[in-house]
Amino acid sequence: MVEINEVYGLDYQMKSIDSRINSLIDNLGNNIANEQYRFRLHDTADLWNNGNKMSQGTVSKLINKVMSVNKRLYMCHINQNTNAINMIPVLIAGTPVEYFYIVDQDKARVYFIYITPNEVNAY
Repeated sequence: MVEINEVYGLDYQMKSIDSRINSLIDNLGNNIANEQYRFRLHDTADLWNNGNKMSQGTVSKLINKVMSVNKRLYMCHINQNTNAINMIPVLIAGTPVEYFYIVDQDKARVYFIYITPNEVNAY
């Protein structure tokens, strides 16, 4: 029997995971850039690493995607290990979560959002 690595190459699995992550980031980024701050997610386990966090590269790709689609939005990640987390009114416990704030220059508003494996939601 033939191994999958023999047919598709040694780095097939890694390329497949990277492609999946890029697709998820495109979906998230397009929704957020079009000011959809509340929606459900499905099958996003590839975005989260073993420490139940998004990697810094994933966070950077998401921010770049949002800001490239909508130039009037400024999106910034809120690191949970700094005092900046005190800006968040309610913290989510028991699930992997990442927090962001978005400055909408058109509407002169700031939105705080969080992303979990199951949803994106705003405060």
